Amino acid sequence: MTSTTLAKQAFEIRAAEKKLSVAILGRADPNASTPFERNRLRVQILASADGISADFATFLWAHELANLHTSLETLSRTLHRDLITFTPYERTVLISVTHRGQGHIEIDVTLEPTMQRPEDTQSLMRFSLQVDQTQLPTLVSELSDLLRVFPVEPM
Repeated sequence: MTSTTLAKQAFEIRAAEKKLSVAILGRADPNASTPFERNRLRVQILASADGISADFATFLWAHELANLHTSLETLSRTLHRDLITFTPYERTVLISVTHRGQGHIEIDVTLEPTMQRPEDTQSLMRFSLQVDQTQLPTLVSELSDLLRVFPVEPM
C-alpha cells in the first residue's frame, strides 16, 4: 500500500493493482442550520481492482472520517487485533481493516453507489488490499490533513 495525497483534500489506499481514492470536494451545506448538516462532506470515490472500476459521488460526514482516523492511528501505534469498520450513514463506502499478525494488514472495501441510485441494482464492487503496517502512518497523516481542512463541528 502506498497512500498518496491526490490533492490536499484526498487520500488514497493502494496495493498492487488495486486502489481506493477518496477526494473531499467540500462541505455539502456549509450554511446549514445544524452542525450535523454542516459536517456533511461532498466526496468523489474512485476505485479500481481486478479490471473493474468505480467512479461516483457520495456524502461522508466529518465525524466519520475522524473516527476512521482515530481507529487507524490506534492500530498504527498498537497493532491490536480488533476489527476496524468504517460504515458511514450513506453506506456507499464500507471499509474493514484487520491486523492479521506479523504486520500484515487486510483492508476489505465494499462500494455500493446504488445506495444513492436505488434504480441501479447492479452496482456493487468488493475487493481486498493486503498492506504492511509500515504504510499506516502515511494514511493516518493524510486523514489528519483532511481533518485540519474539514474539522468536525461540535454537535
